[in-house]
Amino acid sequence: MLEGVEETAVPHLSLLEGEHARQQIAILIQIQQLDEQLASLDAHQKRHEQLVAAAAVQHEAALLSLASARSSLNKINKEWKALEQALSLSEERVRKLKDCQTDLKTNKEYQARLAEIEAAKADGGKIEESILVLMEKAEPLKKAVAEQEAIARVEGEKLQGVKAEIETERVQRAGVRETFVVERDALFAKVAPTILKEYRRLMTRPNRPAIARLLGNVCAGCRFSLPPQFVVVAKAREKILRCTYCECFLYATVEPSPS
Repeated sequence: MLEGVEETAVPHLSLLEGEHARQQIAILIQIQQLDEQLASLDAHQKRHEQLVAAAAVQHEAALLSLASARSSLNKINKEWKALEQALSLSEERVRKLKDCQTDLKTNKEYQARLAEIEAAKADGGKIEESILVLMEKAEPLKKAVAEQEAIARVEGEKLQGVKAEIETERVQRAGVRETFVVERDALFAKVAPTILKEYRRLMTRPNRPAIARLLGNVCAGCRFSLPPQFVVVAKAREKILRCTYCECFLYATVEPSPS
């Protein structure tokens, strides 16, 4: 049972009455408004964090694509370099074979040397063909690397831009949030501990207010219809009900809270 609460004949319907109770509810209304503003700020911050996370994912994906393109190009370049070294060795072998032709004494040796030179040239020709194939493969890979570098740069700039913008807003919201918290804490001190404890319990429920306006005989918090006879009595005496369904505090008229 809350301080200042008495049971009515209707099950689970509590009736707060008296000047002190009305003042307490008026203060709680202000607290709930501040809590809603704080929740809105927190939700805004969460959305911003999600924007940063999404931008980071896009940037990471661009970097991965860039790394993949570079890896493929590096593999081609490595093979290309190895073939160029092999071609250089092949050309050197042909040159040496030609240089040694003057040392040959018989026609048979000469013909054998020519065959060796032709074979070495053929090997060199195959290497050159392989290099041409790699050159053809390398061109689109170079283009892909350049494109991925541009994409990664753009995504990186987007990420930094989002971070900078959000950080500026975060600092601004932090100041606003601190103001709300200070104001709310000052109001907390004016609420009876038992009532504040109940308010906090009610505020932990998702999508349910702790305090709701009485619309006719309907709770604005859950749209539940309350017994008309008690609502009439409560309004006439300026009493504040608690909803029999969602338990939130109800108010029809609330006087301004004391300063």
